[in-house]
Amino acid sequence: MKHYIYISDTKINMLFTQVPPTFLESTSTYVRGSLKMKWGLYEQTGFVFFTGKQGKTIVGLGGSLVHVIGSEQVAPLTRSSWGSASVGMERSLSAELDISPFIARVEQDPDAHAGEDSNSGLGYLVGRANRLVDGSLATCEFVALRLAKSGFEDFNVVVGTPLYVAYAI
Repeated sequence: MKHYIYISDTKINMLFTQVPPTFLESTSTYVRGSLKMKWGLYEQTGFVFFTGKQGKTIVGLGGSLVHVIGSEQVAPLTRSSWGSASVGMERSLSAELDISPFIARVEQDPDAHAGEDSNSGLGYLVGRANRLVDGSLATCEFVALRLAKSGFEDFNVVVGTPLYVAYAI
């Protein structure tokens, strides 16, 4: 029996009913794992963010707060699909976390940032979020649609939107 923290029945219904089983076996589009994670619930933007780190890898998973068990009465995301796409996650994290070092880096050399991997800003934000999200760590298991792979300092960053997150029992 799983004790779910987050379950997106919308994503499960939308994605899994459209994907042939043989395709799922051949893709690495989805990530699953078990990891010590902490999470932040951001009611202002309707965003939830799960993050954990193991070795040289940081995982960041973002989605709508309405899919957190017990939070069904909160308002949906303030922008359409902000939590379920890489650009949306970037906006939500920017709105919720202190990102002044990122802003300063872009302002100092906007041309250098423009030439970087398109997900490098997201990698930076997810790396910062891993350090800034409050909460105690709990071992969680998850399945998520991978949105991006990037870097932050000397870490590999995997960014996704969860189909579910549950306490690992």
